[in-house]
Amino acid sequence: KYAICLIKKKIKLIFTKFLEGIENESKNKTPLKDWVDEGNDFDYHPEGVSLELKDFDTFFDLRKALMKKELATIFDVELSEKKDKTEKN
Repeated sequence: KYAICLIKKKIKLIFTKFLEGIENESKNKTPLKDWVDEGNDFDYHPEGVSLELKDFDTFFDLRKALMKKELATIFDVELSEKKDKTEKN
């Protein structure tokens, strides 16, 4: 069940803005942590969060929150405190 949940999160991440064009080419197959350590960065990078694969769940949830906050600002809406269906209880 955990593996299926992780796969669903990865698929969602694929469909969110991550890297574009030249950035994507420069990252290529380099692990994200190494790529960032080389001085690169990307949009919606949660501060102080490990970029190791073992910490993907935390990274995913915090990055999602940053994106959600940005969308709320763009559309001038307030976010509710209610957890959405994909968040853990």
